[in-house]
Amino acid sequence: MAPITCKVIDFSMTPIQGIYALLECKDHDGNVFAKYESFSDDGGNIHYWFDCILADKPQELIPKIVDVLHCPRVTLTFYPGLKTAYFPWVNIQTDVQLLDKGGHEFILSIRANAASYSLDHAVIPALLPGNTEMDWEGTPKEQEMIDFDMGPPRSPSPLQLPSPVIKPRRRAPARKNKGGKLNSGSDE
Repeated sequence: MAPITCKVIDFSMTPIQGIYALLECKDHDGNVFAKYESFSDDGGNIHYWFDCILADKPQELIPKIVDVLHCPRVTLTFYPGLKTAYFPWVNIQTDVQLLDKGGHEFILSIRANAASYSLDHAVIPALLPGNTEMDWEGTPKEQEMIDFDMGPPRSPSPLQLPSPVIKPRRRAPARKNKGGKLNSGSDE
């Protein structure tokens, strides 16, 4: 199994709870064949997805793990504006072709003052065939990510170079010769 998961954090790596996400699974031609929705939990994670249902069709909400192996392409849309009114973007969307057969995690980082965001993607190793169930009552099993550093966010830092202005060296004042001419110190 290779799940599609999400994490929503701020730039100081603090989890953000309650961000709504919509996952549209598509075939190779881009046709939507399934829609799922979820909210980030208190750890900022989305491990489980729920079928998108119409309001007039009451159904039991059953948590699902969306598998990359059955979903070659996805459109993932986060709606942070539903939780935080001051957020300038109504939604943040990405359309991804899932070429790697490992799990895929999407990490949305939102700056505290809502001035900017970043959306990162990481591939995690696929689970073994016998390990397809996750314990719904307990905490979801964390998957170790490959090639992803959860350190401080990678944002361009201002250059800290010395000033390009060359400071003139102090020179001794020019001496006057007996003839009243300035001497720069060279013998002529």
